[in-house]
Amino acid sequence: MFDIGFWELAIIGLVALMVIGPERLPAVARTAGLWVGRMRRIAGGFREDLERELRTEDLKRSLIEERDALVAPLREVTEDLRNTIDDTTRAAPPESPPAPKNE
Repeated sequence: MFDIGFWELAIIGLVALMVIGPERLPAVARTAGLWVGRMRRIAGGFREDLERELRTEDLKRSLIEERDALVAPLREVTEDLRNTIDDTTRAAPPESPPAPKNE
């Protein structure tokens, strides 16, 4: 993330030693290390949440695509059956009730 090399860290350490002093420098370095660790954990948590959301969205999108791929042929078959039923009902004359038999 930050491009800090050895010499930059050495200069920061020297300035910190002169400003803070040798007796308080270890405590300040420990506190700074704790804060850096907390920030990294927070950033890692955000990254994991974001990745989880992206995976969830990808899964939703793929499920919708799969559903559409499965439903389209079923719609075609249903439409064909409806057309066939409509054609047979139009082609066949209406049935008249059978005439009663007189015996």
